[in-house]
Amino acid sequence: MKKIKDILIIGLLMFVISSCGKEEERDIISGYPNFRIDLNNLDADLRTSGNIKTFTKPRLMNESVGYSGLIVVSNIIQENGVVSLSAFDLCCPNEKIREITVVPSTSDGTAICSKCKSVFDLYSGIGNVKSGPSKTGLQRYRVRSESNNTVFYVTR
Repeated sequence: MKKIKDILIIGLLMFVISSCGKEEERDIISGYPNFRIDLNNLDADLRTSGNIKTFTKPRLMNESVGYSGLIVVSNIIQENGVVSLSAFDLCCPNEKIREITVVPSTSDGTAICSKCKSVFDLYSGIGNVKSGPSKTGLQRYRVRSESNNTVFYVTR
């Protein structure tokens, strides 16, 4: 009985330790976005599942677009019309230089680094590496909805 208890404790500790490391990897780019997405006006094209939009400049005085800019992806449109968005920094996590960005593609839902050619999956909502030298996925940002799921805020 003691052996089983010891094995369970060791297994739990290994799980906790490995989980902590994965979260830290997601904070590899120093950008702090504060950006508003409005599906009723300027960003209505994000109402369609699979659409991708990039933002390299703030639209309002109090906005910011992260480190190199934002990629916003419309992932799933549910039956009731609720939109699910995900957001990533344009900066390649392998290069970590503001001017070296990834280029998104709606044809296959990926983004490719203009320098190292790493390929990242956008449609998963996670931004993981599909191929290339990058060891980490794209910097993912939080997307919070307000106003009946038509206004969203992208933050860290």
